[in-house]
Amino acid sequence: AAESPNISAIVLKLDTPGGSADGSLDLAEAVSAAASVKPVIAYADGLLCSAGYRVASRATSIIAKPGSIIGSIGTMVTLRFNDAQLEQAGIKEVMITADESADKNADYMQAKIGNYKLIKESLLNPLNTQFKNEVTNARPQVDESALTGKTYVSSEALKLNLIDSEGMLQDAIALAETTTKTNSSSIN
Repeated sequence: AAESPNISAIVLKLDTPGGSADGSLDLAEAVSAAASVKPVIAYADGLLCSAGYRVASRATSIIAKPGSIIGSIGTMVTLRFNDAQLEQAGIKEVMITADESADKNADYMQAKIGNYKLIKESLLNPLNTQFKNEVTNARPQVDESALTGKTYVSSEALKLNLIDSEGMLQDAIALAETTTKTNSSSIN
């Protein structure tokens, strides 16, 4: 869509609780690239959270359907340990690392015994800093208080500058059309 001369603007309709840090970066970069050549309007239709917000923050503008939930700018990991169930089934799991690989899965192993400090320091905090920096670079007007992982109803998200306006899908399409005409006029 970004490369097609037949498409003058893009409207991304998003309804997402988020996703993974690695996959969302690729899509966010694609939105940035598209927004550098034509208007990209992100439309929140329900949920626009976490990795979904990361993607939308790169758009030219963000419109949210009234009552949509916006935000969750933060990082987390969920670990499930099933050692008791494995032992009950007669299965014993053992992890063995090479002598020169003392740090292999150390953060995971520490979390497994209840020490979460290493996984926060080595994984979550660096990813969180990257995420917050991306959002503030793409949308410097976002209130810093909105960067703690909390979610907001669209009317509050608007006050915090997480979104540019509330509206319906047809409003997002109209903005794309208006922005396209404005950009065309300034070129001629």
